[in-house]
Parts: sequence; C-alpha cells; structure tokens
Amino acid sequence: MFEFRAARNSPFKEIHDIAHLEELKHCLQDEYENGERASYELKERLFYLYLRLGELEPHKDSYKDSITKLVLDIGWDIKRRKVNYEQAQMFFEDLIQLARPRALPIAHYRLGFIHFYNKRYYSAIRSFEKALIKHDPRIFGRLPHPKEKLDESQSMKAQAQTALAYAAYSAELARKAIRMYEELGNPDDYDIDYVMKLEQGILKEESKPYMCLTPTGRSSISEQEYRELKEDETAFIFDCTDHDVQRVFIKGKLKNFSPRRMQILEILFERHKPVPQREITDKLNISQVSRYMNELKSLLFLYGLDEQSIVADNGYRINHPNPILICNENDPKYMM
Repeated sequence: MFEFRAARNSPFKEIHDIAHLEELKHCLQDEYENGERASYELKERLFYLYLRLGELEPHKDSYKDSITKLVLDIGWDIKRRKVNYEQAQMFFEDLIQLARPRALPIAHYRLGFIHFYNKRYYSAIRSFEKALIKHDPRIFGRLPHPKEKLDESQSMKAQAQTALAYAAYSAELARKAIRMYEELGNPDDYDIDYVMKLEQGILKEESKPYMCLTPTGRSSISEQEYRELKEDETAFIFDCTDHDVQRVFIKGKLKNFSPRRMQILEILFERHKPVPQREITDKLNISQVSRYMNELKSLLFLYGLDEQSIVADNGYRINHPNPILICNENDPKYMM
C-alpha cells in the first residue's frame, strides 16, 4: 500500500497485533456510525487505524476504501476548521496517490480550494481541471464511486474557481511584468504601452479582497467598502476575515459574545435559512439548544436588536433585514 506521510504521527504504528487492531476498529467504527461524525478526532483515529491495518495486511483493498471515505469526509472538517489546511493538503495529495490509477474528482476539488486559499493559483487551476475531467474507465481503471464525484453544484463551483484562479494567476504574471518594467534601464514608449494595458485590464478589478454573504447572494467588496459596512447602522455583521478573532458588529458597533455564542451565530449566518436544532447539536456537541438560543436572543436585544432577531421556523434562523457575513474572498470554508 502507498505510504501516507501522516502515518508517522499514528498512535498505532508500534502495534503489530492485528486482532487487537481489529477490536479497536470495531469500537471506533461503532462510534463513527452512531452519531459521532462531528468529531474530527474520532475520524483521525480511525484513519490512523486503517493505515496501520493496511500496512500489516497490504493485500486487503477494503482498507483503501475505508481510508478514502475518511479522508474525503475531512472535507466537511476543513469547512469547520477542525483540521488545518496544510494537514488537509497532505491528506488529499496522498489520497490521490493511493487511489491511482482510479480517478478521485472530489479530492482534486478539495485540493483546488486549498491551493487557491494559499495563493498557489497555477496549482489550483490544475486541481480544478482534474476534478472536472470526464472519466473514461479504459484510462483510469474504473469510474469513481458516486460520493467521489462532483455533484452539479460542485462542478459549477469548480468551473467558476478555475476561471477565478486563471484571473488571479494572470494578475500575478502581470505584476511580475510590471516589476520587470520598473527594472528596465531605458524603457521606451512601447514598453509603457504594455504596462498601461495590464493596469487598465488584468489589474483593474483586482482590489476586492473580501466576500459578502447575504440572504440574496454573495458579492466581492473592496477594503473601503469593508470598512464602511462595519460602520453601517442598519447592518448585523458577522466578520470572519480574521480566522483567529471573529467579530460581530451591531448598528455599527463592535459587540462582545462568548465563544459558544459566536459559534452559534456563525452557523446561522452561514446558512441564511432555518438550521435544524439537531444540526446545531451535532456540530457544537451541545444539548439544550433552545436555552442557548434564548440567552443569545436576550443579549442581542440588550445590544439594540429586535426581540425576535432569531426565530424558530422549522429550525433556527436570523430574523434581521440586513444580516451580512464577511469573509476573505478565497476562504475555502465559504466556497466549497
């Protein structure tokens, strides 16, 4: 079996007793299949366990399938930032190697967003294009499983991200050309023509680093628009532009919330439609969701919002005329 780079971190690497590992596998698998899917730590332990079993019994292809399923499931954890992007990149790259010659479109898709986020635009282009390839079993050995393929929404996003990555890569090359121009000893009129074409074309639309998500859609905004939005007294804003310090602005003022309330608000702002109570329970591993919601509504009322700023309507949703989530334009969490 192909060796995953992550295997060096495995807590099972010194265990050689297959029967003992199988017993551990059944216990962890039971947890995984009975309501504990929200736990990244559990998936990671299962992943390492299957890696070790695959090393000890390399002839069993079933371990490969289990490893593939677990790593692809990490895509959801990337969106929730339960796993860092560098580790996720390593997982997906190694999974693609493990699966060869089998095609694995969804792994290329996830990898493309990670490359884009890290401004590796050419690598992002290659990943998205591989994700969009129509797979011929005569070339790839066999077709991907349904869960390994892109659905229609993901195919559209991959196509759009390919275009965005080409645009960002073009801007990168344009800036390099301008730097080369600035280093010319004696530029002539033809040289400046090239620079003007780049500045008026490729680089003209490049200055919008943030994305706004609202109930009506999403749009890119500039640094100045971002500052103005935070001061807008009609807006209810969840600011995710800094991964380490998320912030909430109400009526143009920064307001304080506990970490748990920030987590609840983020879920509600992400969806812009009713979020089932069960989903909040699973994601945050909390019970008594209604109590948390009532406490949060009381605090929002104290901060000047309507008493019914969060309503229960086949789930919980934000009830405000202008709720806005602001994130970095290339943040995978809000793009995949």
